[in-house]
Amino acid sequence: MMDSETVQWGLILFAQVGVMVIGFSLLVTAMSLCRTLSVLASRLNDTQTRLVHLENEEGLRKSETRTVSPPCP
Repeated sequence: MMDSETVQWGLILFAQVGVMVIGFSLLVTAMSLCRTLSVLASRLNDTQTRLVHLENEEGLRKSETRTVSPPCP
């Protein structure tokens, strides 16, 4: 049968392995979250660029319409 010191060391080792597994899981989760946020930021930037481009096109169309339309009587 095992003595109490051996049992204590076994429990300490088990706890350390558990803490390392939890730490590794948190690390993987944080890395995944960072990657997801990076992708979302990239998509937001692309959407903002497209929106500015569309606003510029709309502004050009409005200015073209103003110059082409005949003056009011």
